[in-house]
Amino acid sequence: MATRIPASIASTLKTCEERGVLLARADVADARPLSRLAVAGLLVSPHPGLYARSDLWRELTPDARNLCVAKTLAALHPAWVFSHQTAALFYGLSVSYSCLGKVHYTTPCRAGGQDKGYTCHHQAKAAEWRMIDGVRVSSSERMLYDCLRSLPFADALVIADGALREGVSTREKLERYLGWHAGGRGIRYVRQVLESADGRAESGAESIARATVISLGVPIYDLQLVVADLERPGKTYRLDIVLRRSDDTLVDLEVDGRQKYELLNGPDGAVTAMMAERQREAAITAHGILVARIAAADAGNRPVMERKLRAYGVIP
Repeated sequence: MATRIPASIASTLKTCEERGVLLARADVADARPLSRLAVAGLLVSPHPGLYARSDLWRELTPDARNLCVAKTLAALHPAWVFSHQTAALFYGLSVSYSCLGKVHYTTPCRAGGQDKGYTCHHQAKAAEWRMIDGVRVSSSERMLYDCLRSLPFADALVIADGALREGVSTREKLERYLGWHAGGRGIRYVRQVLESADGRAESGAESIARATVISLGVPIYDLQLVVADLERPGKTYRLDIVLRRSDDTLVDLEVDGRQKYELLNGPDGAVTAMMAERQREAAITAHGILVARIAAADAGNRPVMERKLRAYGVIP
């Protein structure tokens, strides 16, 4: 059983890591030790013929892993056009981790949509693509069209919000593109997602929370509403998702992520962050606005969201 990675393979691995790709079986003269190293747990093979150090692979987030495999496959298959949510990653968009089990690519060949290991192949007679970092990637509008018609509503909204927020596309360009594909599969669903998309959403968790609220039939009053701190002139706060009760009382639905409380400033960082949140909440409630908080992990949990909104009177 191998106890360490041979120097020659370690050197090749280091070169690949610096390039942000995996080691391909063809990168080494003798590939037989690679499988032994994988069995020993020193290497991991996320896709047939591709390898990475196990410790480094464990440290990568699902989006970083997806991009790493895609960039490696792009070097091996330069004619492939990476599409769907994999293309969204190349555009720098947030993608729900649950949607990143496969690397998606498109070619003119048949057998579209078939899963092969870590990849999912789609067929298109004439792929629409552009180059990003030397890799063929679906055009922004095609990427959005593919993602929005194939993903669940919340996950599609994450990508649509991000595309509008980051300027990857505009609502006008998307509407024009959809006009060219009138009658296409899933076009009605794509329009429903686009109708709810809003570039003001600041994170994927906020997009998922909003999707859950919409699924409950609750209208969105506003996003990122700015309110002033009545005790500190010039100080303002932005509210995540603003809802309105039947008595016209506004409710600020705040999506709490871990970053609000991480120890960023030494041992007192968490305390400082919590005190700042308390001060912020007091400033918001001074305007007669209720503050409801939900954890990012529960943003897509419909029963939890329903109980939360019912407790605050948003749902009777």
